Amino acid sequence: MSWVDKARLSAAAQAIREIKNGSTVGLGSGSTVLKALELAAEKIKKENLDVSFVPTSYQMEIAAKKFGLKTSQLE
Repeated sequence: MSWVDKARLSAAAQAIREIKNGSTVGLGSGSTVLKALELAAEKIKKENLDVSFVPTSYQMEIAAKKFGLKTSQLE
């Protein structure tokens, strides 16, 4: 694993540590966000959390749903 990949994984893991039950999380874009989604799905399932994700693009909405994550929109 390259140092760039390690840095992305570390950033994703740090972001996921902040997710708590009832959180609403804004999703940006990019490869780091995709890794964060994967880690978030694992944490949410393991800890049985209720978390909603607000995607910034259609692609991020599809990615979140691929991992079984709940999405919502800002009103």
